[in-house]
Amino acid sequence: MYKVLITGSNLPYKEEEVKIFEGVAEVIIAEPVDRNELLELVKEVDAILTDTTKIDKELLSTATKLRVICEYGIGTDNIDVEAATQLGILVCNVPNAYIREVAEHAIALTLILLRDIHRASYDVMQRCIWDFNRYQPKRIVNQVMGLIGLGKIGREVASLACKLGMQVIGYDPYITSPIDGVELVSFEKVLRSSNILSIHVPLTSETKHLISHKEFLLMQDGVIIINVSRGGIIDEKALFEQIQKGKVGGAGLDVLEVEPITSDHPFRKCERIIITPHMAWKSEQSVRLLELTAAKQVRDVLLGKPPLYPVNSVFKG
Repeated sequence: MYKVLITGSNLPYKEEEVKIFEGVAEVIIAEPVDRNELLELVKEVDAILTDTTKIDKELLSTATKLRVICEYGIGTDNIDVEAATQLGILVCNVPNAYIREVAEHAIALTLILLRDIHRASYDVMQRCIWDFNRYQPKRIVNQVMGLIGLGKIGREVASLACKLGMQVIGYDPYITSPIDGVELVSFEKVLRSSNILSIHVPLTSETKHLISHKEFLLMQDGVIIINVSRGGIIDEKALFEQIQKGKVGGAGLDVLEVEPITSDHPFRKCERIIITPHMAWKSEQSVRLLELTAAKQVRDVLLGKPPLYPVNSVFKG
């Protein structure tokens, strides 16, 4: 019987995942686990299901029986995919479980910031200030929503933004075909022309600090920044500096460079920043779908069936 390790995840449907592997694999749930314990555990496993665990070359080299790794979600920046490929280990993910959820979260953050809801609510609830003259809410109609990244989530955000009456422009170096409702523009133009800039790209060596000091200087005064992708894509020091200067009017962040947030993080004292705890993906429907899709995909691979969502191309059946 195969062995499957679930680690780096606090998802709630593990019992249902275990049932999926009945008769196929023994499931080991290791939460939490330190590095040395993890290196021992992976020596005997055929598959790993994970969300946040760092799967690096050292671990992969130790896991001599490992056939498949599945990420609970889209981003695989915690996995050394190149090293896994060299070792013939399949990496797969679950890209379709929460596209709508992340898109809705991006739009929700946009609306809150445009309407100044976060500041008004804080003033009423924490300061007992009741004065609508303190705020300058804006209409969403005809605001220019700029998208960096036009994959499935970026396109869903574009669709929702269009329905709300926004003008949508977008940049994606891998997209050449027209997208309904989106004007494809250069990277520089999306920076210069957007009232709201929403980021939807994976974290890679190319996108690390994609938005930093130089990019902020190209943007319009008062621009709103939305990031529901990965924290490292935005240079947080540069963002904080530009918010302090008033160049950036507000930021809605579901992700940070280091998570969870530290008690002394400067963002915590900035009223023009909204931070949610990496929850854009989550809904009552998406969590269970995510877990069970990941588990079924790993089971199928162990049984010799092709994965639904391969990240690399090493499946041999």
